[in-house]
Amino acid sequence: MARKRMIDPTIWDDEDVGLLSDGAFRVFIACISNADDDGRLQASPSTVKRYAFGFKDRVTTAQVENLLQEIAGRLRSFCRYTVEGKHYIQLLRWNDYQTVEKHKDSIYPPPEEADDTPIRGTIGEQSGTTTPPVGEQSARKKEEKEGTKKEGKKVAPLPLRVEYYPKVSMTEEEHGKLMAEFGEALTSSKIEALGLYKASTGKKYASDYMTILSWDRRDKEKSGGNAPHQEAIPGDDEIAKEWEKCKKLTERAIASGKYDDTDKLQPMATLDV
Repeated sequence: MARKRMIDPTIWDDEDVGLLSDGAFRVFIACISNADDDGRLQASPSTVKRYAFGFKDRVTTAQVENLLQEIAGRLRSFCRYTVEGKHYIQLLRWNDYQTVEKHKDSIYPPPEEADDTPIRGTIGEQSGTTTPPVGEQSARKKEEKEGTKKEGKKVAPLPLRVEYYPKVSMTEEEHGKLMAEFGEALTSSKIEALGLYKASTGKKYASDYMTILSWDRRDKEKSGGNAPHQEAIPGDDEIAKEWEKCKKLTERAIASGKYDDTDKLQPMATLDV
């Protein structure tokens, strides 16, 4: 039995798919839903009729065959072929739109073993254009945006983030900039302050590095820009109270041996406040 499959949202913007008749579109979706982990399925008209129309007697196998021909004639990603007299379908861009966990190899032969030349859509090729199959235009735009090209160029990996304190991480370059700006002691203090604050409130930030800089700038603005660098503390009164409470809890935890600053923050719910 086929597993759950995803219908990519770009299917609704594809012109060729949009021009399919209602019956052909239903058959196409049924093929996606019933394909195996390699995007293949049995494709005799009677089998596809059962997939798409269940037990409706008003739909004949001859009508389904016409619908399959309509799809194969329009969508180049839809490949019909025959191996030893049995009919199959291969969805050629399957891996672009489906994420399969615990992949199970197909029991059906691939198009390369077809008795005759597989039937694929020719829309676009006949007119001299190269209209991509379902969703390919969006996929190309995404690849260009991410820096990926069809020739195999890969997106540069994101810089490695290092955890300098529980719940506080940044790249080595960002940490180096903080060291240059604040010095080693104050940088450690600011990182610790952010870690304690995040642990006590459960807050998350897109960039811990930028958060520290933002807090420091806010402190300068409050002091008129003349005060030296100070330990980063959130400006909101209620948040500041929570942060101070967290510091006291941490100090008591350290004194009681329930906090190890070389590891992770230990739960503090058991401490008497």
